[in-house]
Amino acid sequence: MGAERITLAGRSFAIVSVDGVAVIPSATPDLAFGADGRVSGKATVNRLMGQYALEGDVLRFGALATTMMAGPSELMEQEQRVLATFAHPLRVEAAADGQVLLVSDAGTALLRPAPEAVDEA
Repeated sequence: MGAERITLAGRSFAIVSVDGVAVIPSATPDLAFGADGRVSGKATVNRLMGQYALEGDVLRFGALATTMMAGPSELMEQEQRVLATFAHPLRVEAAADGQVLLVSDAGTALLRPAPEAVDEA
């Protein structure tokens, strides 16, 4: 198996699943990785923003700030799973159909490339 270098900078992704559980289709979390080392997106209910670093195949997020809105319990639970996964260093792996798998001892997230840039507002 060859080591495929995955580029995140300048790319946007929808989060397809967390720990093997498909996300709720009406509340799909997403991420946009800026070329400047900044990340933004939607954790599920709340917007997120912060810093990231990709060194080799290891992705690390800095402290992520989020807005503080509340939502239905199933959406808030999904958001907590997303944020908990990003709290640890993640190994970045190529997956089928151009998707990207983020893996840590604490969990996994499967990302699908977004066809358009994610709004960074």
